[in-house]
Amino acid sequence: MPLFSFEKIAPPPPLASVGQADTAHRGIIIQLFDRIAEARMQRDVRAFRRTKRAPEKTHVAPKRGRDH
Repeated sequence: MPLFSFEKIAPPPPLASVGQADTAHRGIIIQLFDRIAEARMQRDVRAFRRTKRAPEKTHVAPKRGRDH
């Protein structure tokens, strides 16, 4: 009598059926990244526009010379 009995192991499930579910999840993740990147770009553009503006002129009293 043999010491080992070899059983037939079922092959793994086909990858094509699993791939469809992963593609849907990947699409959702990509959409999330797109939203985050777009929000970041808009925030950066607003910050750039704020720094690009000329500084506001504030009222400064004129300097008085020796004549006054």
